[in-house]
Amino acid sequence: FYAREAARARGLAPPAGLAGPAGGVQAPRVLRRPGQPLAVLAADIDHLREINDRHGHRTGNAVLYSLGQTLTRSCRASDLVARYGGDEFVLLLPDAGPAGAALVGERVRRALAEHPPGPVPFTVRLGATVADPVQPQPLEALVALASAAMAREQAG
Repeated sequence: FYAREAARARGLAPPAGLAGPAGGVQAPRVLRRPGQPLAVLAADIDHLREINDRHGHRTGNAVLYSLGQTLTRSCRASDLVARYGGDEFVLLLPDAGPAGAALVGERVRRALAEHPPGPVPFTVRLGATVADPVQPQPLEALVALASAAMAREQAG
């Protein structure tokens, strides 16, 4: 259900340089099963506009690409990583509950801390939510909840 919806979601695009063979979003091979959770993570590059202004758009694109690579390496093959807007990425984690979302978030944090990618230093905020397995929610609502969690992290 969510994989099909993800492919249709407005504004959802593959990470910079990570498009599939046809240039579109590659949906996870494992579709969400009834009664199983779906975790959604939102990741946002802090101050991408300043990176673009100071170092140029080519550097900003390299930052986007390197974060996309890091996010992809931090996920399972069944997960979907997509760019959602200018500096935000969305990760869809089928069959992952709160513990799975926390695990991926920690992998991302550790990867960025141990091996900072990109041509210039940058920081990333993460937020997560888990869909109710009994009452599925629209993908855009889940992305909004994950983005709100990310915004709370920035404020807190």
